[in-house]
Amino acid sequence: DEGMADYSRAIELNPRFAPAWMARGNAHFLLNQPGLAVADLEKSLELDPDQESARKVLTQATAQLNSLTASKTASKSEPAAPAPQPEEIAPSDPPAAENAQPAVTKPQGAAVVTTPVEAPKPPTASALNQEGRRLLDSGQIDEAIQVLSRAIELNPKFHQAWNARGYAWIRARKPEKALPDFDEAIRLRPSYINALQNRSNAKKMLGDTAGAEADLASLDQLAKSTPSSQ
Repeated sequence: DEGMADYSRAIELNPRFAPAWMARGNAHFLLNQPGLAVADLEKSLELDPDQESARKVLTQATAQLNSLTASKTASKSEPAAPAPQPEEIAPSDPPAAENAQPAVTKPQGAAVVTTPVEAPKPPTASALNQEGRRLLDSGQIDEAIQVLSRAIELNPKFHQAWNARGYAWIRARKPEKALPDFDEAIRLRPSYINALQNRSNAKKMLGDTAGAEADLASLDQLAKSTPSSQ
């Protein structure tokens, strides 16, 4: 976890530092998170296409992600087996009177002691955001969007959930739906580097080259204004 945090900090300080994207992508792949690994490795190769090691890991992560998606689709389409019918059981003869146990009668007015059952606690927006990211990483994009939407409903100021759902729309090849989510994430946190990077990619997918370049320029300004750690 500390290593992952270090890679993320390096990316925040310099979003165009390809080795940091590659290192975080490798870490995601080793943690069996192929979706996040593919995203980071693709970004690393976009910044530096000559990274042969990143290309090899990307091939493996993509194959793993496709396998997870295919198995999920197959499990949905496979018809459920019919439930077994219960066997008929012939009624048994009543027990002999000599074997019968005497009935126990509760005294009148006796108090009935019941153990209160604690109601399950509703999920928090943070927990839903984590679950949405897990679903996204396993290739369950539609399910991830639904869970992240619930997180946003619980906490409309949760900028990370807006960014995560926007990224899910990107994975679903629907950048026109991703863009408003990134806009809201950046409105809530103007220095949100990940959302700026994602919004630049969404604008690029929509053909808005000028808008994508403007977001990249904002990223550069943030990187310059952020003091580097010693």
